[in-house]
Amino acid sequence: MEQKPQIEEEINFRDVIRNPKRWFGLIYPYFFVIILIGGYYFVDHLSIANQNDVAPALPDSANVFIDVKPTKAKASQGVDIKQMLKPDEAMISKGKSLFQANCSSCHGTNGMGDGPAGAALNPKPRNFHAAEGWKNGRRVADMFQTLQKGIPGSGMPAFEYLPASDRLDIISYVRTFANDFPKPSEQELSDLDKTFNLSKGTQAASQIPVSEAISAINSEALPRMQNIYSVLSYINNNAGEPGSRIFNAVSSNKLRSLVYLSSSEDWKSSQNDFIRTVTSNTDVNGFIPAVVNLSSKDWNDLYRYLLSSFSKRS
Repeated sequence: MEQKPQIEEEINFRDVIRNPKRWFGLIYPYFFVIILIGGYYFVDHLSIANQNDVAPALPDSANVFIDVKPTKAKASQGVDIKQMLKPDEAMISKGKSLFQANCSSCHGTNGMGDGPAGAALNPKPRNFHAAEGWKNGRRVADMFQTLQKGIPGSGMPAFEYLPASDRLDIISYVRTFANDFPKPSEQELSDLDKTFNLSKGTQAASQIPVSEAISAINSEALPRMQNIYSVLSYINNNAGEPGSRIFNAVSSNKLRSLVYLSSSEDWKSSQNDFIRTVTSNTDVNGFIPAVVNLSSKDWNDLYRYLLSSFSKRS
């Protein structure tokens, strides 16, 4: 009798159970799909994964240096301080314009302390709607003092270069942000007037940025220091001369001594002026106290030597 071939299932699960290695071929496609989906998800969210969940440290505004703006000297007229008892709409309107131009970058358009320039400041700029935390107080006099002097150790600069009337207009506008600002008394305003001579007017001096002032000072000091180092080099290279030997003996800090002497021309007038200059400030001028014991000849040699050294290199 002809035997019919047995039809076997495509996958013999009994054989798979007996031989677990065959599972790999069955489940490999599924693992491949899962890995592919996971890789796509990771790449798609890579930008989010790279973000730092920890808030960045804000710089301490006590260490933030805000340079002053260059201004020309100008006279400002006196103000009627009693207007602050009841500011009119013109004062408040002008104060709003001045606030937007000078204050809103840090304090925000509505005085909430949320201006874009204040985002990196620590502590944050003042929220004028809140009554707590005012360093100088909320009175008119306190606010004027803040605008006059700034707040050291914070990002609040002084605005003393603005006319007094402009600062009072800004204060009038700021006080519209809340209804609980202390009402000024006549005595408070009178004291403020006496302190800053507001009714008499002021003469504002010219000012330049600190960076420019430092640059100007350095440019003026550079030739002087070059001359001093030239004198010092000459003394060091001529140690055998009597005046040089005496100077090396009586100066504990030669550079300081030369800097001190270069700060004034008085000692060059006479030997007596030279002796007086050297002996009167031995605690700061680099000369030792025992310099007073020099003989008349030594004083003469030292004076003429230093006078000649400075003259040759001026």
